[in-house]
Amino acid sequence: MVLEKFISLRGAGFVLIVFLSILSAKDASADECYVSVTNAAELHDGTVFRIVTETDGFDPAVMEVTAGEGFGKTLAEGNVMTLRGDAPPGWHLTGVSCEAAEGAAVTETEHGVRVECRDGSAERVTTCSFTSVRAEEQDVPAFGEFGAIAIGILLGLVGAFIVYRRHGPRRWR
Repeated sequence: MVLEKFISLRGAGFVLIVFLSILSAKDASADECYVSVTNAAELHDGTVFRIVTETDGFDPAVMEVTAGEGFGKTLAEGNVMTLRGDAPPGWHLTGVSCEAAEGAAVTETEHGVRVECRDGSAERVTTCSFTSVRAEEQDVPAFGEFGAIAIGILLGLVGAFIVYRRHGPRRWR
């Protein structure tokens, strides 16, 4: 009889603990915003892009992603996260587009965006996409072109030397 009461109380306690943990988890997630970040690059050649996340009260985190990859972050209600894209050499960031979920505010910055979680919502996700393209190559002469320029200069100097040796220095009259 005592054993039956202990098991039934223990079972009720277990159910109560499970119920309270679900209730507290639901409350905790309602006070958060979710941010999904992707990297959209024109070529999928394995180039690694860095996206820096800075959240109030935490050190900056550097996320390394290739084209088409992404990551997710959780942001507590009332906090602000800054996302900044760092394009590797030969690439430049063309833009950042975000779709703010209800309860979140997105502001564009010089190299990224600023996401503010005003009213947490566990069901909605703010999505941001960083777009990068290859930088156009500049018209810088290649080594072969530098060689052709050097040979032209050398031939000009040789020709001037030959003319000088044949005709000698002349004085202007």
